[in-house]
Amino acid sequence: MQSDLFVQGIENPAGGDTGEWGPLQYTNYHISLCKVLRFIFMSHKKLFTDSRFGFRQRPYVAHTAKALSLSLLKEFTTIWHKEVSITASHPFRGMTAGNPDLYTLFLYTHSIVERWREALLWSWAVGKHGGLEDEWTEDIKARAWQDLGGKPGESALEVFMKPRLSANPRVVDWTLREAGYIPSGKTTYEFGPHAVPFR
Repeated sequence: MQSDLFVQGIENPAGGDTGEWGPLQYTNYHISLCKVLRFIFMSHKKLFTDSRFGFRQRPYVAHTAKALSLSLLKEFTTIWHKEVSITASHPFRGMTAGNPDLYTLFLYTHSIVERWREALLWSWAVGKHGGLEDEWTEDIKARAWQDLGGKPGESALEVFMKPRLSANPRVVDWTLREAGYIPSGKTTYEFGPHAVPFR
Protein backbone atom coordinates (compact mmCIF):
# COMPACT_ATOMS: atom_id res chain seq x y z
CA MET A 1 0.00 0.00 0.00
CA GLN A 2 1.22 3.47 -0.78
CA SER A 3 1.66 5.62 2.30
CA ASP A 4 1.64 8.82 0.23
CA LEU A 5 -1.58 8.30 -1.78
CA PHE A 6 -5.01 8.01 -0.17
CA VAL A 7 -8.47 7.21 -1.51
CA GLN A 8 -11.53 8.99 -0.16
CA GLY A 9 -14.89 7.29 0.12
CA ILE A 10 -17.44 8.79 -2.28
CA GLU A 11 -20.87 7.26 -3.00
CA ASN A 12 -21.26 8.82 -6.43
CA PRO A 13 -17.86 9.77 -7.90
CA ALA A 14 -18.15 12.84 -10.13
CA GLY A 15 -18.92 12.31 -13.79
CA GLY A 16 -18.78 8.50 -13.83
CA ASP A 17 -14.96 8.56 -13.79
CA THR A 18 -13.68 6.32 -16.59
CA GLY A 19 -10.37 5.62 -14.89
CA GLU A 20 -9.70 3.72 -11.71
CA TRP A 21 -10.34 6.57 -9.26
CA GLY A 22 -14.14 6.55 -9.52
CA PRO A 23 -14.33 2.84 -8.69
CA LEU A 24 -11.69 3.26 -5.95
CA GLN A 25 -13.68 6.04 -4.25
CA TYR A 26 -16.94 4.13 -4.63
CA THR A 27 -15.34 0.98 -3.20
CA ASN A 28 -13.91 2.86 -0.20
CA TYR A 29 -17.38 4.27 0.44
CA HIS A 30 -18.82 0.73 0.59
CA ILE A 31 -16.01 -0.58 2.79
CA SER A 32 -16.75 2.30 5.18
CA LEU A 33 -20.47 1.52 5.18
CA CYS A 34 -20.07 -2.25 5.64
CA LYS A 35 -23.14 -3.16 7.69
CA VAL A 36 -23.27 -6.33 9.69
CA LEU A 37 -25.91 -7.96 11.79
CA ARG A 38 -24.33 -8.35 15.18
CA PHE A 39 -25.53 -10.58 17.99
CA ILE A 40 -25.20 -9.25 21.52
CA PHE A 41 -23.95 -12.16 23.59
CA MET A 42 -25.40 -12.76 27.03
CA SER A 43 -28.67 -10.91 26.26
CA HIS A 44 -29.81 -13.48 23.63
CA LYS A 45 -32.28 -10.87 22.43
CA LYS A 46 -30.74 -7.80 20.84
CA LEU A 47 -29.86 -7.68 17.16
CA PHE A 48 -28.73 -4.47 15.49
CA THR A 49 -26.75 -3.19 12.54
CA ASP A 50 -24.01 -0.59 12.48
CA SER A 51 -21.15 0.60 10.33
CA ARG A 52 -18.51 -2.03 10.87
CA PHE A 53 -15.30 -0.44 9.58
CA GLY A 54 -15.94 3.31 9.70
CA PHE A 55 -15.28 6.15 7.28
CA ARG A 56 -11.66 6.99 6.56
CA GLN A 57 -9.28 7.57 3.71
CA ARG A 58 -7.50 4.33 2.84
CA PRO A 59 -4.13 3.97 1.12
CA TYR A 60 -3.94 3.20 -2.56
CA VAL A 61 -2.97 -0.40 -3.35
CA ALA A 62 0.14 -0.34 -5.55
CA HIS A 63 0.23 -2.06 -8.94
CA THR A 64 2.12 -5.23 -8.06
CA ALA A 65 1.47 -8.93 -8.52
CA LYS A 66 -1.08 -10.14 -5.97
CA ALA A 67 -2.27 -13.54 -4.79
CA LEU A 68 -5.84 -13.81 -3.50
CA SER A 69 -7.62 -16.38 -1.39
CA LEU A 70 -10.62 -17.62 -3.37
CA SER A 71 -12.58 -18.39 -0.19
CA LEU A 72 -12.08 -14.83 1.13
CA LEU A 73 -12.92 -13.37 -2.27
CA LYS A 74 -16.19 -15.36 -2.27
CA GLU A 75 -16.96 -14.11 1.24
CA PHE A 76 -16.40 -10.48 0.29
CA THR A 77 -18.50 -10.85 -2.86
CA THR A 78 -21.29 -12.24 -0.66
CA ILE A 79 -21.11 -9.22 1.67
CA TRP A 80 -21.24 -6.77 -1.27
CA HIS A 81 -23.35 -9.01 -3.53
CA LYS A 82 -25.47 -6.26 -5.12
CA GLU A 83 -22.49 -4.00 -5.91
CA VAL A 84 -20.40 -6.90 -7.27
CA SER A 85 -23.31 -8.06 -9.47
CA ILE A 86 -23.71 -4.57 -10.97
CA THR A 87 -19.96 -4.35 -11.57
CA ALA A 88 -19.94 -7.78 -13.27
CA SER A 89 -22.65 -6.60 -15.68
CA HIS A 90 -20.43 -3.86 -17.12
CA PRO A 91 -18.14 -4.62 -20.06
CA PHE A 92 -15.46 -2.16 -18.84
CA ARG A 93 -14.62 -0.70 -15.44
CA GLY A 94 -15.90 2.76 -14.53
CA MET A 95 -17.64 3.56 -17.81
CA THR A 96 -21.31 3.45 -16.81
CA ALA A 97 -22.46 6.76 -15.35
CA GLY A 98 -24.86 6.37 -12.42
CA ASN A 99 -23.75 2.79 -11.68
CA PRO A 100 -20.19 2.96 -10.36
CA ASP A 101 -18.09 -0.19 -10.16
CA LEU A 102 -16.37 -1.82 -7.23
CA TYR A 103 -12.60 -2.15 -7.45
CA THR A 104 -12.10 -5.79 -6.48
CA LEU A 105 -8.45 -5.74 -5.37
CA PHE A 106 -8.95 -2.59 -3.29
CA LEU A 107 -12.04 -4.15 -1.69
CA TYR A 108 -10.21 -7.41 -1.00
CA THR A 109 -7.04 -5.84 0.44
CA HIS A 110 -8.76 -3.35 2.73
CA SER A 111 -11.40 -5.83 3.89
CA ILE A 112 -8.57 -8.01 5.21
CA VAL A 113 -6.88 -5.03 6.88
CA GLU A 114 -10.14 -3.93 8.50
CA ARG A 115 -10.92 -7.42 9.77
CA TRP A 116 -7.46 -7.68 11.37
CA ARG A 117 -8.01 -4.27 12.97
CA GLU A 118 -11.42 -5.41 14.19
CA ALA A 119 -9.95 -8.60 15.71
CA LEU A 120 -7.16 -6.66 17.46
CA LEU A 121 -9.60 -4.11 18.86
CA TRP A 122 -11.97 -6.85 20.00
CA SER A 123 -9.19 -8.74 21.78
CA TRP A 124 -8.19 -5.57 23.64
CA ALA A 125 -11.60 -4.00 24.36
CA VAL A 126 -13.65 -7.15 24.98
CA GLY A 127 -11.13 -9.92 25.58
CA LYS A 128 -8.87 -7.96 27.91
CA HIS A 129 -11.08 -5.28 29.45
CA GLY A 130 -14.74 -6.16 28.88
CA GLY A 131 -16.76 -7.52 31.77
CA LEU A 132 -18.32 -10.99 31.88
CA GLU A 133 -21.80 -9.54 31.35
CA ASP A 134 -20.80 -7.21 28.47
CA GLU A 135 -20.54 -4.27 30.85
CA TRP A 136 -18.20 -1.31 30.37
CA THR A 137 -18.10 0.28 33.81
CA GLU A 138 -16.26 3.41 34.95
CA ASP A 139 -13.62 1.17 36.56
CA ILE A 140 -13.11 -0.78 33.31
CA LYS A 141 -12.90 2.50 31.35
CA ALA A 142 -10.28 3.84 33.78
CA ARG A 143 -8.17 0.65 33.45
CA ALA A 144 -8.42 0.77 29.65
CA TRP A 145 -7.44 4.46 29.61
CA GLN A 146 -4.44 3.74 31.84
CA ASP A 147 -3.52 0.80 29.61
CA LEU A 148 -3.32 3.24 26.66
CA GLY A 149 -1.03 5.53 28.65
CA GLY A 150 -3.72 8.06 29.56
CA LYS A 151 -3.67 9.96 32.83
CA PRO A 152 -6.62 10.42 35.21
CA GLY A 153 -8.54 13.61 34.46
CA GLU A 154 -7.21 13.93 30.92
CA SER A 155 -9.29 13.13 27.84
CA ALA A 156 -6.66 13.27 25.07
CA LEU A 157 -3.50 11.35 24.42
CA GLU A 158 -0.76 12.11 21.91
CA VAL A 159 0.76 9.02 20.37
CA PHE A 160 3.91 8.88 18.25
CA MET A 161 4.87 6.02 15.98
CA LYS A 162 8.28 4.55 16.71
CA PRO A 163 10.65 3.30 14.02
CA ARG A 164 10.03 -0.36 13.25
CA LEU A 165 13.16 -2.46 13.48
CA SER A 166 11.42 -5.14 11.41
CA ALA A 167 11.17 -2.68 8.49
CA ASN A 168 14.91 -2.02 8.36
CA PRO A 169 16.17 -3.27 4.95
CA ARG A 170 19.04 -5.21 6.57
CA VAL A 171 16.65 -6.91 9.00
CA VAL A 172 14.28 -7.80 6.13
CA ASP A 173 17.19 -9.24 4.11
CA TRP A 174 18.48 -11.23 7.11
CA THR A 175 14.97 -12.57 7.88
CA LEU A 176 14.48 -13.73 4.29
CA ARG A 177 17.88 -15.47 4.28
CA GLU A 178 17.18 -17.15 7.63
CA ALA A 179 13.91 -18.47 6.18
CA GLY A 180 15.82 -19.96 3.26
CA TYR A 181 14.95 -17.35 0.63
CA ILE A 182 17.76 -15.80 -1.37
CA PRO A 183 16.76 -12.29 -2.48
CA SER A 184 17.37 -11.70 -6.18
CA GLY A 185 18.28 -8.05 -5.69
CA LYS A 186 15.83 -7.10 -8.45
CA THR A 187 12.94 -6.34 -6.11
CA THR A 188 12.84 -4.70 -2.70
CA TYR A 189 10.41 -4.26 0.17
CA GLU A 190 9.43 -0.66 0.85
CA PHE A 191 7.77 0.63 3.99
CA GLY A 192 6.10 3.91 4.88
CA PRO A 193 7.85 6.75 6.68
CA HIS A 194 8.92 6.20 10.28
CA ALA A 195 8.55 8.36 13.37
CA VAL A 196 5.52 10.17 11.98
CA PRO A 197 3.40 11.83 14.68
CA PHE A 198 -0.02 10.17 14.96
CA ARG A 199 -2.91 11.72 16.87
